[in-house]
Amino acid sequence: GMDSDSAIPPLAELLWHTSDVAVKPIVLNRRIDKVVEPRFDAKNLPFTPLSLTEMLAAKQPELEVFLTQIYKSVAQSSSLNEKVNTLGYFESLCIDTGAANMLINSSLMLLFVRTMRTSKAPAFRIRLASVIGLLVRHATYITDELAKSGLITALADALRDRNERLRRKAMAALGELLFYVATQQE
Repeated sequence: GMDSDSAIPPLAELLWHTSDVAVKPIVLNRRIDKVVEPRFDAKNLPFTPLSLTEMLAAKQPELEVFLTQIYKSVAQSSSLNEKVNTLGYFESLCIDTGAANMLINSSLMLLFVRTMRTSKAPAFRIRLASVIGLLVRHATYITDELAKSGLITALADALRDRNERLRRKAMAALGELLFYVATQQE
């Protein structure tokens, strides 16, 4: 007759699966959160938007002018809607490793961290946490200057906010940052 034990796989095979060791991103993970394409109104941006390809192809002087325009839009006392719209556009530039490495180590990121700590507007802080999470996820190199900028504190503080969307975005960004730090130790 048939041996009934031969049909049952050993317990170790049932408990472990190859997918268990595959690292999945936290930011933009459709299993964790509803992924929404970055939305922005190009007509209402206070500068001429570049596509990701155009930005990556830009010469240094042109690139600096462009990034300064984004910086000013977020930093200066423009309307909250303009700031949120600019960050929505900026998200579309954060999904490429080359772009993320450049942007995360720029004065823009230091501005985002500082603004994350000082702003009280939930919609703005959600966008900031989203941009920070995208940059950390896609970057392969983060400078010590950014590490010392209070980024972890700014994200950790956002975990105590009343706004659930902000808490989720901050937690995802923090998770990506902790993963980055852990992989640097290897």
